[in-house]
Amino acid sequence: MGKSLIAAVCFFVAGASPLRAQAFEFSGWGVQGGITEGYVDYAGTLPWLYPGWGLGFTISPFAEFSLAQRVRLQCGLRFDHLKNHSNVALISSRGWGAIVLDAVSLPLLAKVTLGRAPAVFFIAGPEFGLVWKAESIENVYGRESRSDIADVVDRFNFALDAGLGIEFEARGHAFFVQGLYCHGLTNLAKKGHWLLDWKTREVAVTAGVVF
Repeated sequence: MGKSLIAAVCFFVAGASPLRAQAFEFSGWGVQGGITEGYVDYAGTLPWLYPGWGLGFTISPFAEFSLAQRVRLQCGLRFDHLKNHSNVALISSRGWGAIVLDAVSLPLLAKVTLGRAPAVFFIAGPEFGLVWKAESIENVYGRESRSDIADVVDRFNFALDAGLGIEFEARGHAFFVQGLYCHGLTNLAKKGHWLLDWKTREVAVTAGVVF
């Protein structure tokens, strides 16, 4: 379902590009930041594991380049603090656990604007990430412990992103608010260290400005 939705959005973005192209040129620098809801999508089920979403944050400086009349390429360097939250219900214990990932990534996104400001825009494309810190948190009967799991996760993460937002102009700058869904395609669980394979899912809500 998620892959089909992303493919449909990407197809729409490609089809929405106007025929009259402009020269490839630099449009401006920007910065954005906001909150994320992260999820670990396990390839299978365990009767005592109930995965859920966790709150994190993201921030990204970026640059935009004009590709066509209403199409821009947005590329940047994104820092992501991604966290999930899973309830655990064993016979011997009750509690919750979380996987926390700190990653830097390079998103390459096509941005299609419809109409004039304030205008709705669609954005989609691939994102290449590198996990530089990974931690697990276990909380059993109110007692919390943390473990470094960087050695048992694959560092490279590839995702497809798709979202929409609204952009408006003020004081000569373009301000925007957007929602983005990031669908991880890479299995981050190293073989032999996990009961189940897992991939990342993320919903990010950000606000930013293009100078």
